[in-house]
Amino acid sequence: RLISRLRMLNEDFDTEAEGWQVDRVRAALKTDRYFHGVYYPKAFQVDGCKYVHGLAALARRAGARIFEDTPVVSIDHSGIRKRIVTPSARLRATHIVLAGNIHLGAPLRRLSDTLLPVWRYAGITAPLGERVHEIIGFKGSVMDSDGVDHFRIVDGDRLMWESPETTWAARPQRFAGSVRRRIRSIFPQLGNVEITDMFGGATGQTVHGMPQIGQLRKGLWVASGFGRQGMNTSAMAGQMIARSILWGDERWKLFSPFELVWAGGTTGRVAGQLVGIWGRASSAAAGSLARYRERAKVKDREREARLAEANRAAGTGPRRPPSGVRPRLAQPPK
Repeated sequence: RLISRLRMLNEDFDTEAEGWQVDRVRAALKTDRYFHGVYYPKAFQVDGCKYVHGLAALARRAGARIFEDTPVVSIDHSGIRKRIVTPSARLRATHIVLAGNIHLGAPLRRLSDTLLPVWRYAGITAPLGERVHEIIGFKGSVMDSDGVDHFRIVDGDRLMWESPETTWAARPQRFAGSVRRRIRSIFPQLGNVEITDMFGGATGQTVHGMPQIGQLRKGLWVASGFGRQGMNTSAMAGQMIARSILWGDERWKLFSPFELVWAGGTTGRVAGQLVGIWGRASSAAAGSLARYRERAKVKDREREARLAEANRAAGTGPRRPPSGVRPRLAQPPK
């Protein structure tokens, strides 16, 4: 499966990716929880907050006006000049772009109902000193193949760990204990670490897993459903919609087959939560089985080594018959 995935990444997606064997993975991450790995040497992460502020600065420089903390009460998207109502003003626009996830709410409830809200929480540990670099020798970001854990070293010697996922909002501090236990289960050498800060955020995931990009009706655009897709996909959506508004570029129609599908409401949330629990349980079971097989192989090799050493010590090891001599084999007793 690893070879097939590497071939797909390198050939189909033109992405530089390397396959790491178990020994190399564990040389960088001192834990028996991980086996083979996929390494992306040219990948990088960005600070989402700084990215947003950078986009805002560029937009203002280009003449855009940004009104923060201004909720939209309603939208009348009929006609050429559409109407947007806020608590203190009314606006007219030829084009409206609904760029948001579950936060859109009342202005277009039909769109919000097509997204499954997912909250993800992360914690930051107290400074761990040099020992964290001895245990985690990889400087980048690490995510397991089942998407359960996502972590990296920040601020020199602190660990940022993202783990719990729910379909209902909760106080982030409630998950400090689960993050702490998860860190200890993966890297027991770190002991009981202290979680100094917890935070969380919500994303909207579509039923079919693809983002929602396109034109709902003439002049009404949507860029939504980017849960698990990454900020690069949201930037691509912005470019495609802007090019269509300005120059009539119709590449956004490539996303037309992925329509708005109702996410199931409360029932969908319950189902999503159960699927998440099942996925984590399956991942834990598969990991336990893999570690058991690994220990069994080690014991078999140790047993064979002891037997070979005992045979050499006793001088009764298996001997090869002289060249040209056929060994005589006795029939087993009836």
